[in-house]
Amino acid sequence: MVRCKFMLPLAVIALARVAGAQQFVYNASALPAQNLWTDGVAIADIDNDGDNDILFANGDVYGGTGAQGALAQHLFLNNGSGTFSAAHANLNVANFNAKMVIAHDFDNDGDLDLFYASGSTGSPPRLLINQGGAQAGTIGIFSDVTTTNVPALALRSFCVVAGDVDDDGDLDVAVSDGGTFGGTNSQTRLLLNNGSAVFTDVTATQMPVDLFKVQDITLLDFDGDYDIDIALVGKGGSRLYLNNGAGVFTVNTVMSTAIGTSNTYETDWSDLDGDNDFDAAVQSVTGANEGWAKNLGTVTPVVKTVFSGTNGADDNEMALLDYDNDGDLDVVVGSLSFNAEKVYTNNAATFTFAAGVVQTMGDSTLDFGIGDLNGDNKYDLVTGQGESGTFTNKVYLNNGPADTLPPVLLGAESPSIGNPTTDFHARVSDSFSDDGVTNVTLTFTWTSNLSGGGGTAFHQGQGLFRATVPSPGGTTTISITYTATDSSGNATNFGPFVIGTPPSPWADLGLGLAGVSGIPSLVGTGPLTPSSANALNLTSGSPSSAALLFVSLSSSPVPFKGGTLGAFPFFAAIGLATNGSGSIPIPFTWPVGVPPGISVYFQYAIADGVAPAGVSLSNLEQGTAQ
Repeated sequence: MVRCKFMLPLAVIALARVAGAQQFVYNASALPAQNLWTDGVAIADIDNDGDNDILFANGDVYGGTGAQGALAQHLFLNNGSGTFSAAHANLNVANFNAKMVIAHDFDNDGDLDLFYASGSTGSPPRLLINQGGAQAGTIGIFSDVTTTNVPALALRSFCVVAGDVDDDGDLDVAVSDGGTFGGTNSQTRLLLNNGSAVFTDVTATQMPVDLFKVQDITLLDFDGDYDIDIALVGKGGSRLYLNNGAGVFTVNTVMSTAIGTSNTYETDWSDLDGDNDFDAAVQSVTGANEGWAKNLGTVTPVVKTVFSGTNGADDNEMALLDYDNDGDLDVVVGSLSFNAEKVYTNNAATFTFAAGVVQTMGDSTLDFGIGDLNGDNKYDLVTGQGESGTFTNKVYLNNGPADTLPPVLLGAESPSIGNPTTDFHARVSDSFSDDGVTNVTLTFTWTSNLSGGGGTAFHQGQGLFRATVPSPGGTTTISITYTATDSSGNATNFGPFVIGTPPSPWADLGLGLAGVSGIPSLVGTGPLTPSSANALNLTSGSPSSAALLFVSLSSSPVPFKGGTLGAFPFFAAIGLATNGSGSIPIPFTWPVGVPPGISVYFQYAIADGVAPAGVSLSNLEQGTAQ
C-alpha cells in the first residue's frame, strides 16, 4: 500500500501494519443451533432479497451417522442484518453425504441454483434448481433434478466447480472422483451445460485421460488467453489442463512438479504478486506448511514458497481476502488443529503470519465462506465444523476496515470483429477470491460505426467475463467501455477499448478521485507513431495547485491518498502546477524506435483541499505505441 505525504518519495513512507485487537469476532447469536458434520460452506443471495444467505453441505466422512454418512442439508436465510433463520425444508432434497456446495445460475433464469459434491460411493453430484425464475413466489425454493439433468455417474466426490469452459454463455461443471482422506487415483469429470441446466458428460472426448488423487479443482484463465483452464491439486501433486478455446483440454507440465503434498486439500487462486496473472495459495505446499505458487507462464514451472511464521498445522481450507484493505490479497486459512483460523498478511508477495486476527475458538474447521452478512461493506467469515467437537458452525463478524477499493482490471481482450456478434473478454479481481467466486458485476457500454448499446457481462468463472456486442455485416469499428462494481458499491471504469480501423492508441482506465472541480480529466491525443505530434491535456484540476505527473511502463494499481494510483510502479514523477483554470497542457513528440504495442501509463496527483486526503487524482490514461 502507498501511504505518503504528498510529494514525498515512496521509500520514506512505508509503514508496517501494527497488530491490533481481534478483527473477526464470533457472533454466537447469528445462527440457530446446529450440530451436523459440515464439509462445505457457500455464501450467496439464495432468495434474491439483496442480502447474503448461508448454505452448509453436511456429511460424515466416516459414515458413522447413517448410510455412508448421509445427513440433512442446511439453508439459513438472512434477515438483512446478519441474523439467520433455518429454511432447510426449502431445499427439498433427501439426506445425503455432501462434501461441497456451490451456488450459480445454471439455467440462466436469474436466480441461483445449487450443485453439491456427493461423498457417497457410486453417486453423481446433486443438482437443485431454484424455482424462482419459473414460478412466481417460489424463489429460494428448490427442486432436486439430479435424475433428469445430471448423468448417472458412479462417483465419490469432494469437489464440484463451475465455469464456462466452452465459451457459450452458460456454466459447465467439473467434478472430482475418488474422494477419500488418503486420495484415490481417479478421473476428473467434465459436464457441459446445454443452457437449461441439463448436463452431458464429455470427459471421454474433451479431457485428458489422467488418473489423479484430486482434492480440489479450480477453473481459471491460467495462461491469459481469455478462456477457462483447469487446475487440479490433490494428495501428492498438481495438474494443469489448458483449454484450446472450445472446451477441449490437454495437459501442461508447469504444475506437474507437485505444489501439493500428501496433506493437501485446498488451493485458491488470484493475482498475489501484482503481475496480472493468477497465482495459487496452497494449503500444505510442503509438508503441512501453507505457502504459494507463483505463475510464470506455460513454459516455466510454477515456483513455490512457504509462508513465514506459524505454520505446519493440520489445515483443510484457505481463501484470499484483503482483510486490511491495502489493495493486495491476504490469505485466510481454516485450521483443523491450530485452535483458530489463521491469517497471512501479504506485503509485496511476502506472506507473514498475523496473530490474533480471528478470535480463537478451539474448533475444527473444514471449510469457510466469505461475504458481507450485515451490510456494512466488511467481509465476514462463516466456518463449517466437522471431525471433532460439537460441530457448531460459526459466524465471525469483521470489525476491521470496510472495503473502499474498486475492482482491478487484469486484462482485456481485443478480438477481431465477428458477424453477427463479437465477444469481448476481460479479467477482473477484487477484495476476495473463494472457490472461483468473485464479488464483482461487470457492465459495459459500446458503440460501433453502426449503432450502440450496453449490457451486463457474463461471469465465466474466477473473474473472467464475456461481453457480447452486436456486429452485423458492415461493422468496421467497435469501442467498448467496462464498469466494474463490487458488492460494497466500489466502482471503476476500464476503457474504451477499440477494435477495427483505425484503433485508438489512447484508453481511459478510470481510477480518478474527485476534488474541488470533480474528477480531474486527463486526455491523450495524437497517433503515437514515430515523430508524431501528440499531447497530454489535464483539465478540471484544482486551480493554481502543485501537481505530480506519474509515468509508468506497467500498471499494478495501489491505494494512494484515499484513491488508487494506477501508474505504478512509476519510473518518473514530474513536478508541475496547474494554471488558473486547473489545466496543464503538455504537447510532445513521440520518439522514433519505440516498438508498436508498448504502453505508457500517465496519471496526475494534484494538491486539493476538498479531496479526502488533500490530493485529487486524474484518471489513468494509457497510450500504446502504433
